[in-house]
Amino acid sequence: MLKLRSLREGRKINQQKIAMDLQISQASISKYEIGSAEPDISTILRLAEYFNVSTDYLLGKSETKIPMTRSDLTDAEIDHLIIYKSLSKSQKEKTDAYIRGILDESKG
Repeated sequence: MLKLRSLREGRKINQQKIAMDLQISQASISKYEIGSAEPDISTILRLAEYFNVSTDYLLGKSETKIPMTRSDLTDAEIDHLIIYKSLSKSQKEKTDAYIRGILDESKG
């Protein structure tokens, strides 16, 4: 669980803090981080909740920390996605470039 270490370090907390918060031994956290032991499903769920990430992200199966669901989107955003999916590859590339340009303008 290599993501565990990066999540912990990103929060600037030590193994002992996680162990105390989740009532797991510090030795177990260490073993999870170096890959010499695997947590059970219950512990994986608790760790994911603790760090507010998906279990897939925690396990290295996804680079998306928190997956988006339909309920996270407005009706307008859903409509935009439907339209985007119907575009040709060339149209998608132009749309992507346009969006990046808008984002760049807002930064400067």
